[in-house]
Amino acid sequence: MARRLPRQPLIWLVLALALAGAVSPEAGKPSPVLASYNFDDALVDTGPDTFSVFRNARGNVALSTEFQVSGHRSVEIRDVAGDKDFPELQGYLPVRRDGWLVIHFALLVTDPHEELNVAFAGPGWFRLGEDGMAFWLTTRDGWLRHTTDSIPKRLLPLEAYTWYAVDVDYDVARGSYDLQITPEGAQRPAVHLKDQPNA
Repeated sequence: MARRLPRQPLIWLVLALALAGAVSPEAGKPSPVLASYNFDDALVDTGPDTFSVFRNARGNVALSTEFQVSGHRSVEIRDVAGDKDFPELQGYLPVRRDGWLVIHFALLVTDPHEELNVAFAGPGWFRLGEDGMAFWLTTRDGWLRHTTDSIPKRLLPLEAYTWYAVDVDYDVARGSYDLQITPEGAQRPAVHLKDQPNA
């Protein structure tokens, strides 16, 4: 059984997610798409090769037209304070031992002081160590943080109702990634990190 990441109540998180197989920046040739989640199409099937929705306790995961960063809909993940559990959207893709993953998603929070987790993990699930978490973002005290080499580090203070585009180029064999985070309306990324060790 996978260990769950600790999470405090999250009032509202809206997440638009796309995950694709990528190329080495030097190669220049596209590789097959491993997974792509587009919530603007007709109803998306869930299952072991796509994604799963967990509506634990009193929280909920649903499509929303209230906020969108592109297209017509986004995914709203809403938690309820004090119920000691949390809802989640969990995507799946084939295990990779080499190559690159290009990960792109956007997130918006209504209260930057509520805590949340965004993680990409290997077959070891959501734990630190070999085959565990490759990339891990959290929020705490109004700050977006990432854990790299087992150390949580502040990235930027979050603002309510602002989209943040997150771009990760993950080198699977090396276990490292480049990270860019661009706030809505910004001309340049607010975070631009290179060669970060995995979580």
